[in-house]
Amino acid sequence: MTGDIKTCIKGERPAFSIIQKDYIPFTVYDRSKLFANAEFPGPAIIEERESTIVIGEDASARVDEFGFVWIELIQLGVEK
Repeated sequence: MTGDIKTCIKGERPAFSIIQKDYIPFTVYDRSKLFANAEFPGPAIIEERESTIVIGEDASARVDEFGFVWIELIQLGVEK
């Protein structure tokens, strides 16, 4: 199943960035709406009733075909 990641967004709120040492805007996603192969960059917060996942601006997330969320850390300032 594929979809539009924008439909998973609940809103935005400030959260603390360890990198910037200040509060910055994080996009908030509804975990129950995330679909297989969904991908999005940090900074982000994934919310569900039982837990919350915080993804910094130095990472990205993707959802696999089983619904697991995988977080990839990005080395800032390093090109691939």
